[in-house]
Amino acid sequence: KEKLNIPKNKKVILYAPTWRDNQYSKAGEYKFASAMDFDALYEKFKDEFTLIVKFHYLVKDKSIDWSKYDDFIMECDEEWDIQELYLISDVMITDYSSVMFDYAILKRPMIYFTYDIEDYTNNVRSFYFDIFEEAPGPKVETNEELIDLLNDFDINSYNDEFGEKYRKFNEKYNQFDDGTASKKVVELIKGN
Repeated sequence: KEKLNIPKNKKVILYAPTWRDNQYSKAGEYKFASAMDFDALYEKFKDEFTLIVKFHYLVKDKSIDWSKYDDFIMECDEEWDIQELYLISDVMITDYSSVMFDYAILKRPMIYFTYDIEDYTNNVRSFYFDIFEEAPGPKVETNEELIDLLNDFDINSYNDEFGEKYRKFNEKYNQFDDGTASKKVVELIKGN
């Protein structure tokens, strides 16, 4: 937080959406696509949260002027390692991005902003699993739902509601995360 000059009294929301195959500038360079109402979020939460926006590395065409959201929205480009952003965030908003698997290791709240679920599923990509069944966190499709959820957000009720789903998700997708990965790799290289 200190590195990014985020006040200690503010909660940090990491917004890390994926890229859309059908939203591109040219081959291999994609546009930022989101239905998130940044104006409404700013008006409602500017004193409570800092929203860090971390684009997928394939998103090159951002075309957004964040200056009117000073002290609320921060864009972190490629120079920022997303793992550092995971660690300072209190909650992550994503869509269908694989960041959900990494962030789940921290057992922190995730919100899935699935505003284009039908189009994404039918015209962009499909899923390897049932996101509505397995992903550990609430799914919202509108800005109103997102604002209501953030307005009433409580970590304890989140854990009560999604704790078991989180456990199952990590058991299935992060079962090898026990804090000894480096040691295991070294032992494997040594032939032990």
